[in-house]
Amino acid sequence: MCHRAEVTDRDSLHALLTHHAIEQLHTTYADIVNRRAWDELGPLFTEDAVVHVDTVSADPVEAAGAEQLAGFLDRSVERFAFLEFMVLTLRIEP
Repeated sequence: MCHRAEVTDRDSLHALLTHHAIEQLHTTYADIVNRRAWDELGPLFTEDAVVHVDTVSADPVEAAGAEQLAGFLDRSVERFAFLEFMVLTLRIEP
């Protein structure tokens, strides 16, 4: 019985640390977008990452890798003198 409790505690700690890491990833991304520091996007994405963006008013955009995503983001926000991007909600399911 004690062994089962140890596993549960380890699993809970792992879930908490994973949740925190994902939250940190989101806040780091938001900070990069707010500062328009596109050269800092690279470490947040794997080389084979593909990001799909539903622009609502135009065809969806597909960016392969951080460099293409940075280009899309830069073109999208260049017209704004001020931009504040924030993560409003975050839902993580195991």
